[in-house]
Amino acid sequence: MGYLGTEIRDGALYCDITPQSLGLPMYSISGFRIMWPSHIWENIGQAFEEQAKATCPVRTGYLRAHIGYASDAGGTECWSDAPYSAYQEYGTSRMHAQPYFESALQSAVESVQSDIDANVMFYNDLDADWMFLMGSSRTSMSVEECQMMINRILHLIAIIEADGRYDPTPLYDAYYELNERLQYLLE
Repeated sequence: MGYLGTEIRDGALYCDITPQSLGLPMYSISGFRIMWPSHIWENIGQAFEEQAKATCPVRTGYLRAHIGYASDAGGTECWSDAPYSAYQEYGTSRMHAQPYFESALQSAVESVQSDIDANVMFYNDLDADWMFLMGSSRTSMSVEECQMMINRILHLIAIIEADGRYDPTPLYDAYYELNERLQYLLE
């Protein structure tokens, strides 16, 4: 097993890149399931294929023609399925290694690091909003603070409903309570 769990199967190279293989969190601190946008996986696949094809050794073009990827919402699978791919990547007792596969994987993951960081930051902000909401829902607040909290709750409700795994009822209860408080403050 090489970088990110690269596997050798009958001389071909395969690698599944998923949130788990990258060591990314699956849940936020508050327990929200982290949704990883599918464009991240597509971008990894495209970057891998471009880099691997540009750096693989070429004699007949067969190796380059057998480099590819497939992406979906859960990750991307990258491959070099020429039956001698592993020999090119790692070398043999009679041939020096001419690495192209694992370096292309590493480059591809690095190319989307800012998207990964932005997604983690989004969930950190979501956690902060949730913690703030839970901590401030019982204290007195101004009209502006109440409106800000209502907007935060609506934002959280939209995210929770899009995720589909959590019951938004407590957020709706907090929303109705804050609306009542806002009406009282406006009177």
